[in-house]
Amino acid sequence: MKRVVVTFGEPKDVRNPGEDGMRIRFPFSVVPEEKIGKPDERNHTSEHRITVRVADTTCAPWLQARANVSLVIFEAGRRQIEKVLKSGECQQSLEHSLTPPDYRGAAVPFDTSRIPNPLGFQMVVEVSPAIGFNQI
Repeated sequence: MKRVVVTFGEPKDVRNPGEDGMRIRFPFSVVPEEKIGKPDERNHTSEHRITVRVADTTCAPWLQARANVSLVIFEAGRRQIEKVLKSGECQQSLEHSLTPPDYRGAAVPFDTSRIPNPLGFQMVVEVSPAIGFNQI
């Protein structure tokens, strides 16, 4: 299987005025692992973003500071990106919402002390080649 390296940029709060909850956009780049450090790395790098939203009614029971909720949002988005990449397809712009029943409840869904800062975070993902794709 082919492996890609995902690198996250600076997250941005993109919540609309008056909107409840949080909406954060996480930009990220994807490059085949074998192109890292090569002269043509930039030519094989694609830029993407995922916007992740959680409503106040979902995250209020967690009793967490906004910074910790931001980390939960990042972890949910990171997992969604990994899932999409493993399927062999990744659109330039993705959307994801933390909705019940997966994320509602008194317990925070992830241990925020184990979630890294998004800025500069990298992960390696094994991807399936797209249908009909022939590598040269």
